[in-house]
Amino acid sequence: MNWAQVIPALLGTLIGGGISLITTRWTQANQWKIERDKRAAEREQTARISATEAAVKLIQIKPIPTEEYELRAQRAKRCGDPPPPDEEQPSEDEVAKWAQIQEPLVIQLRVAIEEFSDDPLRERLLDMTLAVTQADYMWERIGAPGSVTRRAACEHMVEVLGRYGRGADLPPLPEELQQALGAIHDQIEWWDSLIERQKVQVEAPKAPPGGQLSS
Repeated sequence: MNWAQVIPALLGTLIGGGISLITTRWTQANQWKIERDKRAAEREQTARISATEAAVKLIQIKPIPTEEYELRAQRAKRCGDPPPPDEEQPSEDEVAKWAQIQEPLVIQLRVAIEEFSDDPLRERLLDMTLAVTQADYMWERIGAPGSVTRRAACEHMVEVLGRYGRGADLPPLPEELQQALGAIHDQIEWWDSLIERQKVQVEAPKAPPGGQLSS
């Protein structure tokens, strides 16, 4: 056997087989990446449509039943007038029915937001969702009726999602929403600090009556 001829042939076969294997693996990996990116893009497209739909429906819902009564009470207090009669205050059932309309839409928003891979987009949408959920309960601190803040947040979400779908940069956050979010975060921080202080008071050891704490 002429090894001088066989060895080069074997090496050529091995090298050729190795190159073919590497090329096949690379092609498969590239194809998997293309399919993965395609599925991710489809999920984000579906999420964008779902989030936009939820935001538009939130714009269309009526103000929380207590809004008009609370605004009248606030106006009367500022003017030194008698407050509106208690019997005109909406019932808890009316508020609960209104919440049953808003809450599923908020859940739809949150589920859709989790599908986005863009962190700044997710953060902006989560901030707007926070504004939507807190607007009616912190309206005095925010300085605007809940329906006004909710509408502004939802309209901004629609704009953000539209620009994201076109591949454009996120729009700046309107000043009114910056102020609303600032007020909401301040209130949440105050609540958190209050809870922490209460925990410390509960966990702190107490001295026995007429005695001192043992070391």
